[in-house]
Amino acid sequence: MRNILFKEELEQVIEDIFVSYVDQDGSSSREELYRDKPEDHFSISSAGKCFLEQSWKYINTKPTNKPDADGFKRMRDGTQMHEDLNKAIKWATAENFDNWNELYEKRTEKYVKLQDVPVHGHYDLALINHEKRHFLMVDFKTVSTWVWASVKKDPKRNHKMQVYTYALGLAEELKKQELKDYTFECFIFYINKNDIKFHVTHVQEDWEEMSLAYWYNLVRFKDNENLDDIKYKHGSLAYI
Repeated sequence: MRNILFKEELEQVIEDIFVSYVDQDGSSSREELYRDKPEDHFSISSAGKCFLEQSWKYINTKPTNKPDADGFKRMRDGTQMHEDLNKAIKWATAENFDNWNELYEKRTEKYVKLQDVPVHGHYDLALINHEKRHFLMVDFKTVSTWVWASVKKDPKRNHKMQVYTYALGLAEELKKQELKDYTFECFIFYINKNDIKFHVTHVQEDWEEMSLAYWYNLVRFKDNENLDDIKYKHGSLAYI
């Protein structure tokens, strides 16, 4: 048995190791995030997806077509950028960078859920002005160059639903904590993963109503469908 690897084999071995690590690390991170959290909830990060796919996830159907190696690499880029941005915000808060602690309380990577529908998740950044009872909800999204121009003009539908659902969850939480209603605005902070350019887009208020309608309709679909039948018919099908 030879004791060396050819160049092509070495590339493949290291790629396989990296992809397996990213897959396992992502699964472990999700498990840690949702430890002691309700299991019978939809994820805010999946807002806008088709109801059948949501049902598969709800009944814990395992995906059969995980991303390929390039897909895992792109996902890792996005994960790393999110982590760096959150670390930078925490650093800026600790250092009172540019005096930005004066107006807002900063909350990062916090858990929220809606009261009336089984939906939960972790938002990226909320900037809360308690004096004015108003907050800004910011969702970080990494995208590739080929979609950069389009999302700068008009963010993706599911991105708009996600950020508004996070905001609705925080508004409910603040009402419980402060016994007051808070108004809010929503923004998507896009990062071009190819050249690390930033772009912030304000999301129009009508997406609040559309986001809620999506979740209510999804719950009705779930309640009216036989999920065991869905699992039997579609349990081996793939989703991402």
